[in-house]
Amino acid sequence: MRFVLPLLAVLLMGAGPAETIGGFDPATGEWYLTDGVGTTTSFYFGNPGDVPFVGDWDCDGVDTPGLYRRSDGFAYLRNSNTQGVADVEFFFGNPGDLPVAGDWDGDGCDTVSVYRPAESRFFVHDALGADGGGLGAAARDFVFGDPGDEPFAADLDGDGIDEVALHRDRTGLVYYRTALDAGPADASFVYGDPADRVLAADWTGDGTATVGAYRPGRGRWYLRHSNAAGLADETVAYGAAGWLPVAGRFGLDAADPGRGTLVISGTGDVNTSPGYGPDPGRGHAHAWTGVGDLFRDDDLTVVNLECVPSRLGSPWPKTFTFRCPLESLGPMRDAGVDVVSQANNHAVDYGHSALLDGLRNLAAAGLAAVGAGADAAEAYAPHVVTVDGWRVAVLAFTSVISAPSWIAGPSSPGQAGGKGLADITAAVRAAAAEADVVVVTVHWGIERDLLPRAADVARGRALVDAGADVVFGHHPHRVQPLEWYRGRPIFWSLGNFVWSNHSPDGNRVGIADVVITPDGRYFARQLRGLIVGSGHPVLLD
Repeated sequence: MRFVLPLLAVLLMGAGPAETIGGFDPATGEWYLTDGVGTTTSFYFGNPGDVPFVGDWDCDGVDTPGLYRRSDGFAYLRNSNTQGVADVEFFFGNPGDLPVAGDWDGDGCDTVSVYRPAESRFFVHDALGADGGGLGAAARDFVFGDPGDEPFAADLDGDGIDEVALHRDRTGLVYYRTALDAGPADASFVYGDPADRVLAADWTGDGTATVGAYRPGRGRWYLRHSNAAGLADETVAYGAAGWLPVAGRFGLDAADPGRGTLVISGTGDVNTSPGYGPDPGRGHAHAWTGVGDLFRDDDLTVVNLECVPSRLGSPWPKTFTFRCPLESLGPMRDAGVDVVSQANNHAVDYGHSALLDGLRNLAAAGLAAVGAGADAAEAYAPHVVTVDGWRVAVLAFTSVISAPSWIAGPSSPGQAGGKGLADITAAVRAAAAEADVVVVTVHWGIERDLLPRAADVARGRALVDAGADVVFGHHPHRVQPLEWYRGRPIFWSLGNFVWSNHSPDGNRVGIADVVITPDGRYFARQLRGLIVGSGHPVLLD
């Protein structure tokens, strides 16, 4: 997390569920939402600089994120409190406007409106725009307030309909109207410090929203239980400098009691072919003894298998071709490997018939293969497994292509990948819609590079934007750094694993260690290893 601050419970009292606090970090696009009794969820949605707001867009009683991009007047709405792309986007207002969301007609559904600061004018609409379209003219527009005041909205009089309100940061004045039309304020009072960010929510669950002030410099909330001047009734330490505050009924639960802590491991290149795999005199099981029970003790292990597990076919006309002895598959499974990628520049080394035969041999050995298949649908399909209450999808892609015919087509066998992103990101989005966690293992980069190239950085981040939660990279035969992007780990290259020990840099091993807690928090590190004999990596950490 980016902050370590105590979270005090927001009291739940009165006739209904209280609204709770949250925040948006405009520097990163990360949201933090609370349930009021100690549970926090965090996720990424939107771009840095977007203006956050929340509302019940699909009328299900749960408030979810919205973003307004002031540069172009677009609103982006999400219908769940999870990471992902917008479910609905439309344009409304002019660049420079500020968003104001509320239930303006008492139908239980929130809609998006805007406030134009230079004109002190609200533009209120009672419906959401069609996805990709525009809202058209406002249902109501009226002048209220002074230029430069900051707008917010809530049901400030408890009648089931939201009102517009303004905060004057020069003086700390709060004022609002109970009707959606021009006229003087129905109530006004000074609350908080002038530099506070003010909003309103139903903190007590009694049906009436009251003001709250967020003090960015201290990461502290001051909540009032009446719309009148006075001291805070509750003080909550939560947040970080620079956050923008939000509040709502976020529908959060504590950690799912049906889920445990999920541990996922990943490695780079595995090659059991003669000359690259383990010493024949020691047997294939020796390849895995240097990491002990690491892969048996985790919940899921994913490796890149860079040889063809088949006796069929003849060598492709290329410099290096690798064939996996079939007797190496059982020891691999017994070591704890669960999923192998066949999306790389060696999986078709002995032709397409050997590729398909290899997939059958892997399945017979109890190893799930991803990234290749009899056609594109099969190659791009994830392996999905339920582990300790988590539904996990694993996909594999390659951007290192030995020949165009290696890429699977609508009715031809091959691998998942290519230079483009459309098919890859579509597959990731489809998997993310069905799974709790999406793991992507991808063959990319340039051999012997110690850092990822710009094109692959863009690809990796696009995968996360599409819904990938963990990305394992390989192909450079060198270990590259672990990077966090939008709260998700990208291991740019894990280097060699079961491979010959042919150079100091090539002998360095990276092992991905990812832990996901029952409440959805991600932790990751890159364990160090060393190839000390042919095909024999040893864990150093």
